[in-house]
Amino acid sequence: MDWGNKLKNTDFIDVRNQFANMYSIAREEAAKNNQEVYIPNELANVLYPFMNNPCLETAIPLLEKYPDYISRFLDGNNGTLDNNETRLSNSAKDLVPWLYENIDTLSIYLQKQVRIDDDLNQNEAIYFETLFFALNVLDSLVFQFLGDNKRNIFMDSIFQTICDGLSIANKLSEIDFISGLNKSQDEYGKFKLLCPEKDSKTLKDTFCWEFAKKIVTEHGDGNPASITMIHLRALNLIINLQDALELVRQDNLQD
Repeated sequence: MDWGNKLKNTDFIDVRNQFANMYSIAREEAAKNNQEVYIPNELANVLYPFMNNPCLETAIPLLEKYPDYISRFLDGNNGTLDNNETRLSNSAKDLVPWLYENIDTLSIYLQKQVRIDDDLNQNEAIYFETLFFALNVLDSLVFQFLGDNKRNIFMDSIFQTICDGLSIANKLSEIDFISGLNKSQDEYGKFKLLCPEKDSKTLKDTFCWEFAKKIVTEHGDGNPASITMIHLRALNLIINLQDALELVRQDNLQD
C-alpha cells in the first residue's frame, strides 16, 4: 500500500481531533454507568503514538494494524479512491442488507437453541456475538477471495456502513462497535481455520466450533448437542458468504 499517496490530502490533526472527541464522548457515557472504555493494548500501542504526534509516520502503523479505520483518514480526501476502488466499496455497501438478514436469521436460531426467547438482554447479547462472529468470518473470506489490498477497501466499507447504521438506530455507539470488533478480532485471531479441514478428527480451534461453544456456554446450559447444532448452522453462514463473495469477485474482476 502506497500510504503516502493514499493519504496525501489527509489533515492528520483533524483526524486526531476526531478520535479524541469520539473517545471523550465514549468515556462520558461509560462513566454514567460506572464503566470504563476498553482499549486493547494492541490498539493502544499504535493509537497513542498517533494521538501524541499526528502525522503520516504514526498513521501507517495504526492503519496497517486496524485498516477499518481508513475512512477516518479519507474523509474529505478527494481523489483517494479510483473508479475500481469505488465500485468495490459500493459492492460492500450493497452486501450489508443481505448480511443483516443472515445475522438476524442465525441469531434467532441461536436464541431458540439456548431457550432464552423472553430474555431481551440475553437476546441482544447473542445478536451482537453473532454480528461480530459474522464480521470476522467475512473478513477472513474477503482476504481469500479478493486479496489484501481489496480486503482493506471492502471491509472498511462494511465496518463503516454497519457502524453508522447501529449508531443511528441507537443500538450501539461507534466506540462500542469498535471496541467490540477489536475484542472479537483478538478472540477469533487465535483460530486459523473457519471450519474443520476434510477428514479432521477435531473441531477445536475453528471459528464455527469455538463460536458455538461460546454461545452455549455463556448463554445456555453447555449442552454438547446444542453446540453441535449451532456449529452446523454457523457452517451454513460460511457457505452463504462464500457464494455472495464469489459474485462480488466476478463483478470486480476488471481491477
